[in-house]
Amino acid sequence: MIASAFLADFVAVGFFFYSYSVFFIPLSEEFGTSRMGTSLGITLFGLIGALISPWIGSLLDRSSVRAVMLPGVLVSGVGFVLLSLVQDELQFYLVLALVLTTGVTAMGGITCAKLISSWYRRRLGTALGIAAVGISASGVIMPPVATWLIDSFGWRIAMTSYGGFIFFVLLPGLYFLVISHPRDIGQLTDGGPTAVPSGRAELQLQHDVPLPRQFPWSTRKLLRTRTLWLLVLCFGFMYSSVQTLFTHVVPMARDLDIDAYSASLLVSTAAFAAVCGKIGFGLFLDAFGGRNSLYSMFGLQITGLAIISLSPGFWPLLLACCIFGLGYGGGVPVQNTLTSNIFGSDSIGKSLGLTRLLSAPIMAAGAPLAGWLFDVYGSYQIAWWYHIAGLVVTLLVFMSLPSRARLMQ
Repeated sequence: MIASAFLADFVAVGFFFYSYSVFFIPLSEEFGTSRMGTSLGITLFGLIGALISPWIGSLLDRSSVRAVMLPGVLVSGVGFVLLSLVQDELQFYLVLALVLTTGVTAMGGITCAKLISSWYRRRLGTALGIAAVGISASGVIMPPVATWLIDSFGWRIAMTSYGGFIFFVLLPGLYFLVISHPRDIGQLTDGGPTAVPSGRAELQLQHDVPLPRQFPWSTRKLLRTRTLWLLVLCFGFMYSSVQTLFTHVVPMARDLDIDAYSASLLVSTAAFAAVCGKIGFGLFLDAFGGRNSLYSMFGLQITGLAIISLSPGFWPLLLACCIFGLGYGGGVPVQNTLTSNIFGSDSIGKSLGLTRLLSAPIMAAGAPLAGWLFDVYGSYQIAWWYHIAGLVVTLLVFMSLPSRARLMQ
């Protein structure tokens, strides 16, 4: 199941999110849009995904992973083919928002987290970390692949190629690999007796805080829980900085006279570092808990953004992307592990969906704001400072919090 989640997340994230920075300038030139206008593509991707995430999450908790993932794969393939055919900016945004985003949201992310949390409990952080490597592996591989496809055949053929891979490789592969729950084939979670985990809800802030409920949470109860809002704040600012970096780092590098292939290497480097971060934070979570993981994750991202804000040359940018990627890599295993441990595997779909929806305004603001600031001031520096400030404030909030059960109130 880890391999299935790896492959699904590889395509769901890498084929659009990690590739978009490479498509950025060709799309801008094709449709004659500003940096801010082109940035709206990644913003729509995030916003629509956030809006439908609670519905996807509830559907996952009520039905099966296969019933959600496989249709999502099919819709994603259709979305990429349709993107290759659009003739103007409006058509691009409509296909992106209504078709592609729906497909990839159903295929990866929450769906993969549900799959893994259904199969593993004892080493859940490690399992989620390894599965999430697919996200970052796509970031290593897809930017140079997208660069080659665009340079050789144009961006439309590149989009068509993505759709073909989904139809002829991903869809049949997941059809035969994915099993929604171990009970579907007469097995038990972790290969042992099934049991509801104690769900120690530290925000993994400490190991001895019991989860007050061990049955599915209602939406009303989730919305009244302080911990959910803390997760919204934390991962809203974290993923906002990630979206901005992966949308604008290539255009920024090109503005610094860095060639296209070297610029795409910045994205690949950040993604490769995130591979190490996902595995490392998965192990770190199981050993030391969530508070230390959160501190480390934010510290690395802040350091990387601080270097980028100086608008240095290629090598300092490469180092900064590496540092940032290590921190960003912790996001998926940390968020999914905390959510599963706090709210239980039966409610992970709904709770992750609500978290994504509520954090959408924070996440959505980053990339278009950076584009607008560039259009106005001719520089990304203020945008990087904005993200640094958001991460610092969030980190200070967590550092000031009590670490015991009243966080669940």
